[in-house]
Amino acid sequence: LVGSLAEESVRALNVDVAFFTTAAYDEKAGVISDFDLRQTAIRRLILKNTKKSIFLFESYKLGKRLLYTLAHKNEAFAVLIAESPEDRTV
Repeated sequence: LVGSLAEESVRALNVDVAFFTTAAYDEKAGVISDFDLRQTAIRRLILKNTKKSIFLFESYKLGKRLLYTLAHKNEAFAVLIAESPEDRTV
């Protein structure tokens, strides 16, 4: 959901905990980013209205930085990184 109606709806929300996924996380710089401006704008609004934000990433999204910054890791309550099956050794 994106656009002005989505933005208006999100501004009215009061959120205790919000879970986010996005396309990239540069863990060294702490930058959480995405390639879609409209989705990033909605996520920023949700981020402003939440008490705790938790970002979820697959390990293949690490070390990347895309065009639109959503947040910095300091703005997150937690950043959780899931191991990709390719990362596992048998």
